Amino acid sequence: MSEGAGTADGDIELTERELAVAKLAARLAVQELADQFYREVGKTVVHRVLVWIGIAVVAFAVGKGWLKLPN
Repeated sequence: MSEGAGTADGDIELTERELAVAKLAARLAVQELADQFYREVGKTVVHRVLVWIGIAVVAFAVGKGWLKLPN
């Protein structure tokens, strides 16, 4: 059989180099997915924090009388 060819029962045999490349590719793919997930979570958290800061600033300004809300 040639390198990387399937065996009679359908299993795939990988050389050490092919196995190392596959492991590295899988590791990089998982890392990229994790990075993308944390970027999205980070954007959501930052957005929510900025909204709450905006609400606090408006409430403070209304409390000080700097802003008048319509009745």
